Amino acid sequence: MTMVRRALLTIALLGLGSGGATAGDLISACEQSLADHLVAPAGYHRVSATQTQKTVSRDDYHRMLIAKIDYSYEKTEQGLREYDAGKVPEEFSVHLVYDAPNAFNAPVRGVVDCVYVAFDGDVSGANGANVRLIFP
Repeated sequence: MTMVRRALLTIALLGLGSGGATAGDLISACEQSLADHLVAPAGYHRVSATQTQKTVSRDDYHRMLIAKIDYSYEKTEQGLREYDAGKVPEEFSVHLVYDAPNAFNAPVRGVVDCVYVAFDGDVSGANGANVRLIFP
């Protein structure tokens, strides 16, 4: 990823909190996070990006609450009560296929899934620091 592209991604991400967030902004957040994992981010090239959205099940939400760093029984129970009352999170995913050079500067095709969980369909809080990357 060139410095210019990285700067443009950063500028685009700064606008996420304005309420005008789009699915493209989620892709940008995923790419920003991915850049930190690449040997040579300047050579990054997106091949494709497929987006999906699904409602998080109560069991999956329970597991998410338990896995949080600030886990407590009280917070978990409160979260489940809110879920039961209708505050149900959505999971937004982006499946990225990309080309990037490896340590020997040989182009390699990579795949990563990027996940962001939000309430009310709002992805405006997504950024490179809070999206979860899942490498196969």
